[in-house]
Amino acid sequence: PAAPRNKGISIARGHVVALLDDDVLPDQDLLLTIARHHQQFPQLEECALGVAYVPESMKKEPVSVFHEFDYTALSHLEKASYIYFWTCNISFKRNFMLEHGMFDERFLYNEDIVCGHALHGAGMSLRFNANARGQHLHQLDLKNVPKKARFIGRWIWATTQEVRSREVLDRYGVLTPDL
Repeated sequence: PAAPRNKGISIARGHVVALLDDDVLPDQDLLLTIARHHQQFPQLEECALGVAYVPESMKKEPVSVFHEFDYTALSHLEKASYIYFWTCNISFKRNFMLEHGMFDERFLYNEDIVCGHALHGAGMSLRFNANARGQHLHQLDLKNVPKKARFIGRWIWATTQEVRSREVLDRYGVLTPDL
């Protein structure tokens, strides 16, 4: 029997990796949208940030409302900063990551932004793709908010020490003598 045809999607510059958090449920067309994005931008250094949205059914829980990110500002940019290299919904060329990135295993949080900084130094071009969508089913129990906040705060501080840039300080609002 004849091999199935790939419906015209080909990426000339190698394999594309789509990375989603374990609590992101991809929309039905997510992989096709990612493939089309990388077909349009086949350069090795091209990466795509997709949307991870909180579904309406979860917005009834007060803690979930604060977990949603407003992508409006990103939708107006031709290219996004490395501080938005979020593994919640990101895609990139495998070879570019192997050559210039990978995740720093010392980091338990913000490892994606630290990696994005390294990729930026190697010429990464990060584009926001509003059509690459997945439901972020992140659930946080109200009683665990203080513990989670301490955890995140520790890693935000570690990120500012590893990635010495005004962008990171501005993103997180961290007060340091560097300001």
